[in-house]
Amino acid sequence: MTMTFPKSTQSTSLAQTILRIALTGWLLASLHWLLPSALAQELAPAEPVETLPTQTVSATRMNRALNDVPTAITRIDAESIQRGNRQLALNEALQTVPGVFVLNPDNYAQDTRIAIRGFGARSDFGIRGIRLLVDGIPATTPDGQGEVDGLDLGSAERIEVLRGPASALYGSASGGVIRIETESGPAVPFAETRLSGGEDGFFNAQFKAGGQDGPVNYLISNSYLLYDGYRDNSATENTRLNGKLEYELSNNQQLRLVFNVIDFPQQDDPGGLTRAEAEANPRQARQRNLDFDGGESVTQQRIGLVHLWELDESRSLESRLHYTHRDFANKLPFEDGGQVSFERHFYGGGLLYRQAGERLQFSTGVELDMQADDRTEADNLQGQRGDLALDQDEQVHSIGLFISQAYAFLENFELSGALRYDRVRFDVKDHFLGDGDDSGDIRFRE
Repeated sequence: MTMTFPKSTQSTSLAQTILRIALTGWLLASLHWLLPSALAQELAPAEPVETLPTQTVSATRMNRALNDVPTAITRIDAESIQRGNRQLALNEALQTVPGVFVLNPDNYAQDTRIAIRGFGARSDFGIRGIRLLVDGIPATTPDGQGEVDGLDLGSAERIEVLRGPASALYGSASGGVIRIETESGPAVPFAETRLSGGEDGFFNAQFKAGGQDGPVNYLISNSYLLYDGYRDNSATENTRLNGKLEYELSNNQQLRLVFNVIDFPQQDDPGGLTRAEAEANPRQARQRNLDFDGGESVTQQRIGLVHLWELDESRSLESRLHYTHRDFANKLPFEDGGQVSFERHFYGGGLLYRQAGERLQFSTGVELDMQADDRTEADNLQGQRGDLALDQDEQVHSIGLFISQAYAFLENFELSGALRYDRVRFDVKDHFLGDGDDSGDIRFRE
C-alpha cells in the first residue's frame, strides 16, 4: 500500500523540525556562554558600594533627612557658598535654587531683595514675605522686614531654602524660609586671609580663624569691602565682624553665643535709568539721586544666646535669647520727608522641643519678640537735612505658638501637619503734633 501526504503538511513538518533544531542550538550556545559567566560572577569579589552621607535639614523645625521631608527644600553647602564666589551678596549662593529670584545684589543702598515663588516680589526694598534665621536667631523683625546686610558668607556653613508657604511653622509673612548656619571651628586651630580686587575700585579683605580648645569651640570672621561701583554714585564701604562661640556644659548640653557687628558708613544709590538713558550711558546715575545725594548708612550690633539640651536619644530642648541694636539713616531722591532715620531695638526669645522616634517626629514651641523704633523724617534739601516732617515711636509685639508632627503609618506612607497661633500688635506714639496726633494701635490674630 502506498500512502501519500498533502504537500503542505510535509513542508509544515519540515519547518517545525528545522525550528526545533535551531532553538535547541540557541539554548546550548546560551548555556555555553552563560554558565561560565555566572560562575565567574559568583566566585569574583563583590564590587564595593559607596554610600553617600545623609543630608539633614532643620528648616521644618525638626532635624530630618532631606529626602524624607515632604516640602520643597534646597540645601546649599559651604563649598558652593564660599568657593569661587566674591562672597558679597546672597544671590551668589541662591542663583541655582529654583523658584528664587534676587534683585539689587550690587546696589548696597537698596539692599538685597529676594522673592521665593513670588512671595516678596512686591517689596519696595529689603526682604518681606520670607523668614530669615541665622544660627537659629531671627533676622526678620516682628513687622515682617528682613535684613541680610550683616550676613558674612565667608563663614556660612550651609543655607537651607524652604520654598512655599510655611506660616504654620513660622507665622505670618512666611511664604518661604531661608535658614543660615555658620561654621564651627575645626579640631585643629587655623587662620586664613583672603584678598581680592578688581575693576571699578573693588577691594575686599577677609580674615577667618577658629579652633577647639577643650570644651570651647570658636570661630571669628572679619571682612572689609571698598568698592567704587560700576555706575556713578554707587560706591560702598562696609565692615563686618561675626563670631560664634560654643561651650560644652556637659555631654548633653551646649551653650552657643553668636554675635555680629557691622559698620556701613557709605552706601550710595545711583537710582534707576530709563532705557534711553541706559543705552546712552549705562554708567551714569539718575540725576535726581545726584541732586539729593541718594544713599544710606547703617550700623548694627547683634548678639544671640542659644542653649541646646539633649534630654535623651530622642528628645531635645532648645532655648534662645537675642538682642539687636540698629542705627539707620538714608537720603531719598525727593524733598518732603526725604531723609529717614531710626534707632531700633529688637529683642526676644523662644523655646523649641523636639522628639524623634521610629515612626513619630514631633516638635512644639513658643516665640516672643519685640521691636521698638524711634523714627524721624526730615525734608531732604539737596542732600542737606531740612525741617522735621515726622517724629514717632513705633512698637511691635509678637507671640507665636506652634505644634508640628509627622507620623509614618507604613514604610512608605507618612502623614504630617502643623498648627500655629499668632498675635501681633502695632503701637505708634506720635511726637510730631504740628499736623495732629496720629497715635494709634492695631492688632492681628491668626
